[in-house]
Amino acid sequence: MTITVKSFHQAIIDTIKDHFSGKVQVISYPLETSEIRTPVVLLEMESAEDGQDPGDGRLALRCRMAVHCVLGFQTDDIG
Repeated sequence: MTITVKSFHQAIIDTIKDHFSGKVQVISYPLETSEIRTPVVLLEMESAEDGQDPGDGRLALRCRMAVHCVLGFQTDDIG
């Protein structure tokens, strides 16, 4: 089974959205916009290093992901 970085990234986004029943916005970091509305979850790939070579021509990566949860003081139902 081959997993691409794009499909891995999308699976994380989909899981977060499903977990919060669509009540939060999920944005990839770095931001493509200067304005965000809270609550929001920012997904960032902090690093990508070479993984163990499978020996079949594919590139193996060890990716470190970070999730930043942002709640503004004006966020409804924060409590």
